[in-house]
Amino acid sequence: MSKELRAQVKKILEEYAEDLTEELDENARIVARETAKQIRNAAPRRTGEYAGGITSKKTEAGRTGSTYTVYNNAKPQLTHLLENGHAKRNGGRVPGTPHWAPAEADAMKEYEERIVRAIK
Repeated sequence: MSKELRAQVKKILEEYAEDLTEELDENARIVARETAKQIRNAAPRRTGEYAGGITSKKTEAGRTGSTYTVYNNAKPQLTHLLENGHAKRNGGRVPGTPHWAPAEADAMKEYEERIVRAIK
């Protein structure tokens, strides 16, 4: 293989990797936003403050792509209690309302499908 051919192949592969990384970043952003919306819609509501605090943000941008995090910035301490249930003050238990786990499963499936479509 000649040096020119090697250089051309390398250039084409680098362009493909860059385009794929950009597309995967965009898909990750979309899936994170959709997941936050799904969690907000399924979250238990008393005042609405907890559900209103569920959001997503880009937490890491690296050479291989970006990482997005879905979190609650209004009442983060309630997330575990509402998801899994908790003990009552005078005995007994409050049942949990799973709203993060189903959204996480859906997000993983959706992102995986988007990755496969982007690669093809």
